[in-house]
Amino acid sequence: MVCIDTTNDFTFLIISQFFCRIVPPNFPPNMFLRYNLYTISWAIIMFLLTIATKGDLPKMDQWDLLSFDKFAHFSQFCILIFLMIIGFHKQHTFRALRYRPIQISLIICLVYALVLEILQLLLASGRSFDFTDALANILGCFGGLLIFYLIYKI
Repeated sequence: MVCIDTTNDFTFLIISQFFCRIVPPNFPPNMFLRYNLYTISWAIIMFLLTIATKGDLPKMDQWDLLSFDKFAHFSQFCILIFLMIIGFHKQHTFRALRYRPIQISLIICLVYALVLEILQLLLASGRSFDFTDALANILGCFGGLLIFYLIYKI
């Protein structure tokens, strides 16, 4: 199988050569990654921040829904779902992702929001599951959808 990479970017060259070895020859190796690299990077950064130790963060009231912490959770998922919808729509590798990016992105982001909160509970990093953080994550998913609709659908 011969795989020809037309990009000049070294990262895509390495990734595409890896995919050329594990996927069929008619599969465009870097199409999905080209348009979803920002989404994947953002999701990894969110994961790393989630498993990081809490440190010396100030104590806040658990039900303070307008705190900086809740705004950060909300913002993270607004950005994640926005990037995911755009990346899924632009890629041509997977038809389901291309033609149903909003629905699939929403499901993935909602599951990822709950998984990150459960990981905080399971990992011994000084963090715990917080219902209001999960609520802020979920509201952030819908907030990102609203921003997407305001920008692209109007």
